[in-house]
Amino acid sequence: MSEIKNLAQLIGFNKDFKTAVNLYLSLNKAEKIKGYIPTKSSIAVLSEYLEAVEKNKEQATLLVGSYGKGKSHLLLVLLSVLTMDRNNANNKKTIDELIKKIGKIEGADSYVCQIISELWRGRGRFLPILVQDTNSDLQQDFIIAINDALRREHIEELIPNTAFDVAVERINNWREDFPSTYDEFIAKIQEKGYLEDNYIDALNHYSREELDMFMELYPQITAGSDFNPLVTTDVLNLYKSVSDRLKEDYGYSGIYIVFDEFSKFIEGQNPKFIGKNMKLIQNICELATESKESQIFITMIAHKSIKEYGKYLPNDVINLFTGIEGRLIEKYFITSTKNNYELISDAIIKDCNILANCKKTARYINKERCAEFYDIPCFKSVFNKKDFEEIILKGCYPLSPISAYLLLNVSEKVAQNERTLFTFISNDEPYSMTRYVKKHTDEDSWIVGADLIYDYFSGLFKKEIINEFVHGEWLNAEYALSKCESDDQKKIIKSMAVMLIVNKDEELPVVDDFLKLSAEVSDYSTAINDLLNKNIVYKRGIDGSYAFKTRAGSALKKEIKNRRSIKGTNINYASVFSAIIQKPYYFPRKFNSMYKMTRFFRNEFMDVETFINLNEDRVLFEDMPFCDGVVITLYSTKKIIEVDVRRKLRKLCNNKIVVICPQKRFSKKQQAIDFEIIQDLKHDVFIEENQVMSKELPIQEEELGREIELEIEDMYSGGCKVLYRLPYDKNLRAGSYNECEDIIGVLCEKIYNLTPIINNEIINRENILTGPTKKARSIITKMILEHRDDEEFYSGSNQEATIARALIYNTKLEEVDSRNPISDIVKHIDGFLDSCCDKKLNMESLISHITSEPYGMRKGPLPIYLSYVMAKRHEDIVVYFNDVEVQLNEEILVNMCENPSDYELFISKDDAEKEKYISELNELFDVNNSLNLTDNRIRNIVICMQRRFRALPQVTRNLPYIDEFDGADDSVKILMEAYKKLIQRVSPNPYQFLFMELPEMFDSCDELSKTFEVLSQVVTAFDDYRNWIIVKASNGTKDIFTKKNKEDLVYVLKRWYDEQSLMSKQELLDRRATNFMSCIKDLKVYSDEEVVSYLVKAVTDVYIENWNVGAYEEYIAELQHCKALVESIKDGNIEGKLELTYYNSRGEREKLYYEQAYEGQSNILKNILEDALEEYSDLSINDRVAILVELIDKIVRK
Repeated sequence: MSEIKNLAQLIGFNKDFKTAVNLYLSLNKAEKIKGYIPTKSSIAVLSEYLEAVEKNKEQATLLVGSYGKGKSHLLLVLLSVLTMDRNNANNKKTIDELIKKIGKIEGADSYVCQIISELWRGRGRFLPILVQDTNSDLQQDFIIAINDALRREHIEELIPNTAFDVAVERINNWREDFPSTYDEFIAKIQEKGYLEDNYIDALNHYSREELDMFMELYPQITAGSDFNPLVTTDVLNLYKSVSDRLKEDYGYSGIYIVFDEFSKFIEGQNPKFIGKNMKLIQNICELATESKESQIFITMIAHKSIKEYGKYLPNDVINLFTGIEGRLIEKYFITSTKNNYELISDAIIKDCNILANCKKTARYINKERCAEFYDIPCFKSVFNKKDFEEIILKGCYPLSPISAYLLLNVSEKVAQNERTLFTFISNDEPYSMTRYVKKHTDEDSWIVGADLIYDYFSGLFKKEIINEFVHGEWLNAEYALSKCESDDQKKIIKSMAVMLIVNKDEELPVVDDFLKLSAEVSDYSTAINDLLNKNIVYKRGIDGSYAFKTRAGSALKKEIKNRRSIKGTNINYASVFSAIIQKPYYFPRKFNSMYKMTRFFRNEFMDVETFINLNEDRVLFEDMPFCDGVVITLYSTKKIIEVDVRRKLRKLCNNKIVVICPQKRFSKKQQAIDFEIIQDLKHDVFIEENQVMSKELPIQEEELGREIELEIEDMYSGGCKVLYRLPYDKNLRAGSYNECEDIIGVLCEKIYNLTPIINNEIINRENILTGPTKKARSIITKMILEHRDDEEFYSGSNQEATIARALIYNTKLEEVDSRNPISDIVKHIDGFLDSCCDKKLNMESLISHITSEPYGMRKGPLPIYLSYVMAKRHEDIVVYFNDVEVQLNEEILVNMCENPSDYELFISKDDAEKEKYISELNELFDVNNSLNLTDNRIRNIVICMQRRFRALPQVTRNLPYIDEFDGADDSVKILMEAYKKLIQRVSPNPYQFLFMELPEMFDSCDELSKTFEVLSQVVTAFDDYRNWIIVKASNGTKDIFTKKNKEDLVYVLKRWYDEQSLMSKQELLDRRATNFMSCIKDLKVYSDEEVVSYLVKAVTDVYIENWNVGAYEEYIAELQHCKALVESIKDGNIEGKLELTYYNSRGEREKLYYEQAYEGQSNILKNILEDALEEYSDLSINDRVAILVELIDKIVRK
């Protein structure tokens, strides 16, 4: 046998034991299925899943197991049995081999082989859907997953047409057929920072953000149209319909959904989508559980159970996650200890006989070494000595037994998909065992120690911020490594770190005997003593175990000391006290329980001197977070004089201010300074550059905080007084610190003695922050305003019905009872509306009255009560926002309550004259037959007035020659000009326009009937104006051609045309003259109005409807010019003329004379035409000539 020089000559790796299975890439691939290494435990889990499919039970499951133990490979095998094509002979062969392989496993249940066979032969296959969390929006991931699955199985006809697809189709349509629209769209998305290709790619990948942007931009570039494609994006309906179609039309049994990497999805949740995402998972699980004929299964893969996430994730995430707990069955993929080591052994290929005879390896595989390692509790308690030697000492080589143990445990603790037990052994990457063996030389260690495991998983230790213990030990190790001077020291530190991270002292304590075996260094004693002497590690006297003696704390204390000298005595004690005590509010619990709400007083720490110098009490409430009152907790580093405090509180004269006045001063100045410095250090570059010290921050913060907290407790204990004043009581009262909550309760009862009891804390708040509650409030308000709040609405079980009952029925609002505070509030609102009749009043006075004592009502329910009162009024309620009329709706009502000073109300009293005026305006402007109007009848009239004016021709809107207009008297003509200016202004205030501005303009302020009469005259005059302009043009035309003004214009023109020379009719004149002659020749109309309209367009290129000032004069001058030019042309003189004869499309012979084109632009056109003809040279000569003749005829007759 040749000399062995490196491990690569001895060690290989099982090709079936590769990196973690990627379900998406490996699905139904025979080589991956054949690579499955069945074990007794994995077969048991497989059996449970197969039985669930056979009996259609346990449709929604969470498969829990550590990384690197084969969960994904197990599901790959499950999916192969359920989803592969039954008619493919190769697939059948793969399944037969799988059955045979499973059948060989000792102790495996033969039922598994039987059920695989039955499902393969007797059941239609499932469609495999693999969900991968590639986006924050899980709905998007589910749509992508089902689309991918249907394409993979070549069932494209079932792929749903989504709004995303329609959006892309619409963009492509713009590009092809509407380039100007397309260019406008591209410009708009570029303004928002998108490139065209990136944006469309995002839509193709179902990105909700880009679709929302498309829906926002669509009306802007399509004249106000809404993007509303008739497609579905509802995931539940989509999945159910696809499953049903697969069952009915394709012979499938249903669909099987696998959500791989579910752990990463949970840990990386975006707060923006988490609520929606968890609700979707819950609904999918319910859909699966309820499926029958067309079966739906969903399996999610995680490395922790649902309950375990509670240790690491924020509470809001956990609360949402636990909502799906009841819809899922958790299944645990647990492998036996022996089985785990067997997996490692199977993965490493070596000849144990050669190893035993090789000098380099024999020193690690011998009886003495076996005895040393076997004495370790983690082995002795599980294996007999023979099995230990075969399976671990020999089987796991080149891993030392301790390294094998640590690898298994670290993999369970921190492994992720990219770094697992599997990848450490088989991936050729930095610090992996494969790379170590591949690069191994004779000088390197012939055993893999724990230091390599540390290096490989170090990146994960660093990222384990959630798991404080693991991350902390890594920080300690990194700090210790920075102090090491030799490789042996570093190996010991790394081995020690991995042992501490595994943290199983009962199985592998970090003591000399085992640490030495783990590190595999040349001189352990020297190295460990050096580490002890340098205070890098220390040895516990009680059990001889080692731990890190981090120096981060001392370095941090040094930094605090330096900053303390710079900071001096500049301390924000209030901030320090607030951070430590963390009592931002005082709650009167008894009062809150009685009144079914949450009142609270804000707690504010304040220096005594600052309090004494307060000028006004309003600074405690204005521009501050909302509260029902303030508790000022005084402190001082000097002696506190209670008399001064009492005098100031009396002067402030506010019974919503409570003062806690201690007798003792605060003495822990240095501790407060240090605590404040630590707060600054949390976000300081110093800690960022010295991360190992950040572990010490919370420790020192906790120590200082506890010391200061004890001092504060002492300050506010014996002798501390709570000073307050009851309403209508001039004297101050005093209580003890422990009575503070009760005192606030008494104050609330006295101050807010008319608080209405609204038994729904979801709505009875000052600020509604949750979307569903805001939406429910809007729905209730809208229903009330529109008088749709009927019995059925209040009897519902949804959130809006529950809130509405609490506010309307349960408060007995309908009952008139002077003792009922809510009736009193409603009465006050109604009284305020009465005072708004024919007078604008600011909303601030109303809202302030209701939300102040004695009611102290929250703003949350106010919009509903306002809508309740307003809906019972029959007058027109006009709302002004910063002096501009706005439509009264649910959104405005909310804004009126939240920002009342911005709004004013005006109520127009009901009277017969006003109603008659509105009715006549409705009829005059056809309001009842108009579309796209609002809920405001006044605004609708103004809209229709503006629409009618904008529909008039331009000549009527501009009123040129109004002075000559004989269709109205001078006073009406003056009003027409005024009305034109007024109606063209976009009036923000419809009520003001109809009832103030129009009457004022028509000098009829006290008579609406007169206003309407004059308005009717003005509107009629506008309607008549166009006809007058046409008659004016017609008469002007006749004056040019004849003195017989009563003769029809068509006959006048035809007679004149017939009298002209043949040459004038055949010669091509200037454009307008040619158009003029062609127009007369082709006239087929007889009324003067139509004739002059054609003639005006032919002579001036402008329609008569678009005339402006000067247009009539221009027309007459141009007409006279054309007439004179034609009359100047005589027959017989064709010298220098070119002749063109052809038959037009009507079969008429045309003979024309024209002159040679001069150089210049004519040559440019000629070159363009020649190039175009050359480009289409494949057309026949006949086609090209026919096209040219058709164009000539069109030019001549234009």
